[in-house]
Amino acid sequence: MNAAKLYEKILGLHALIPYHAGRGRAFPPIRVQLEITGRCNLRCQFCYQDKAYKQGSGELTYDEIISIIDQAPRYALITLSGGEPLLKENIAAIIEHAASKHYCNMITNGLLLSRDTVRLMVERKFTLVNVSLDGIGSLHDELRGVKGVFDRIRENLLFLRDYRKEKKSRFPLLDIKTVITAQNMHHLGEIYRFCGEIGADFFTPSLIKNTNIQFNGSFLYGDLDNACFYMNYPDHPYDIPELIKAVDAVRALKGRTAVRFYPRIKSTEALQRYLQRKDPNLLKVARRCVEPWSGFQINARGQAYPCLAFEVGNIRERNIAALWNADAFISFRERLHRLKLFPACVGCCYLYIE
Repeated sequence: MNAAKLYEKILGLHALIPYHAGRGRAFPPIRVQLEITGRCNLRCQFCYQDKAYKQGSGELTYDEIISIIDQAPRYALITLSGGEPLLKENIAAIIEHAASKHYCNMITNGLLLSRDTVRLMVERKFTLVNVSLDGIGSLHDELRGVKGVFDRIRENLLFLRDYRKEKKSRFPLLDIKTVITAQNMHHLGEIYRFCGEIGADFFTPSLIKNTNIQFNGSFLYGDLDNACFYMNYPDHPYDIPELIKAVDAVRALKGRTAVRFYPRIKSTEALQRYLQRKDPNLLKVARRCVEPWSGFQINARGQAYPCLAFEVGNIRERNIAALWNADAFISFRERLHRLKLFPACVGCCYLYIE
């Protein structure tokens, strides 16, 4: 069993016992995603983050970030994200401290993945680095809104490959994440071959999100009855036969790099049923969700939320243990337990389509 599948099984077991107890409380979190800044150095065509959030006002300080890392259970996986996390002041010290306490990963666009940062990650056995890449050469630059970035990212990733080899280390594992668009869906094979060139461990294509309220800390709601959690969102903006053809082509690829899809799909037939469904009830095509019994997110302003944009409290006012089983979080879990999935879960990367 590979590391990714083992981690998913651990997450599932950790969540299922309290989930079946049905009271909305949970064991201490096994996954904490920490958005350390809202700032970003790219202009992606499909970005859904609020512009004001990207300005960086009111963000967590270095000392607050260190405190959050220290509060998390020792066994928890800490994910550093943004915005672009490598823009954060004192990022090297944050990486070093997080890696000394926890399994860690980072979600980055790779542009600022400098040689010093790579050396630090390799030498501190950082667990995983996720790099966003949506095409080869000018296609990536076009989708990410800045010219010349692909070549710089490629250089950084080649150095990561070579430095891991020099140090005889598997870590950090490298995951290349690609948002599937109309422009790049027939170029996924090229990206996969590039994964082989740079020694990537995983290639993770994902569908464009239908909604901007999943894993988006740039704006949060305080009312669980807000209509945004229950409305029917637009269908995915794809030519479905062409998308299925592209996904089938990727699933047929053979190589060292493991392929994963977000949302998680059992088969392309299941994906087709999901994309072509007429009934808005997601339970007809997807499993119930237990993710909020395993982990949660803290945005760059300290606001905590489970996955959908529902605020359960602020880390500046309450610690992780208090937030995790706060009344608001319990209410969210109880509602999700009853519904199995919110309508707004459509398109979520944690959705399992079968």
